[in-house]
Amino acid sequence: MSIQPRREPERAERERLIVTAAREWAETEGWDAVTTPDWLLIGHFTPPA
Repeated sequence: MSIQPRREPERAERERLIVTAAREWAETEGWDAVTTPDWLLIGHFTPPA
């Protein structure tokens, strides 16, 4: 099992927050304005090198 069961709720909550934030951003700016780097910023991830 790659994801430990106790971390699954945390992962699910993080995913929900990211999707909600992206949807709100897209509704304001338009879906074309939300790029992959923006998704990384929304999720507090660093872009791959």
